[in-house]
Amino acid sequence: MDTLRFENQIDRSDVPELTQLINDAYRGSSGSRRWTSESHLVQGDRISERQLADLIEGAAFDLISARSASVQKIDSILGCIGVTYFDHLCEFGTFAIRPDYHGSGIGKALLAYAENRVKSRCRHFQVVVLEANTRLIHFYQKLGYTLVGESIPYPVHLDVGIPKTPELKLVVLRKRA
Repeated sequence: MDTLRFENQIDRSDVPELTQLINDAYRGSSGSRRWTSESHLVQGDRISERQLADLIEGAAFDLISARSASVQKIDSILGCIGVTYFDHLCEFGTFAIRPDYHGSGIGKALLAYAENRVKSRCRHFQVVVLEANTRLIHFYQKLGYTLVGESIPYPVHLDVGIPKTPELKLVVLRKRA
């Protein structure tokens, strides 16, 4: 794994690269070690540059990036995770790792950094994932998240892609901060 540097502030000039990274991670098919793709479940982009810029500018949202600190890949963005703040609840989303780095430990390190950074602002951490993405659910369960019994219809109205099956749902997992 590359040496990582985490940044809590995103520059607007990073939006195109981050948008591409998020769409590649969620809906792309490249990357030798990828395991979180939703491309078999959802078609279309996960996020647009405008949507990401709007999120970053929101008062109740932070986007944290993981960057390579190695000499060969100076300042390359390897991943990101978003945090939306609710009363006593921090929800992680827009969590993406560059596909060629899946399985390298960057995702675990980035999530741990994000949890540690926001734990004083919330009582619980939450993630919402596709019910059919069992590998991702197991990833979170290994890190202490538990299913809370909530399922949500896929949010087509948010323009985050079109489900390939009409019964596609999201499930909620939580962990005490």
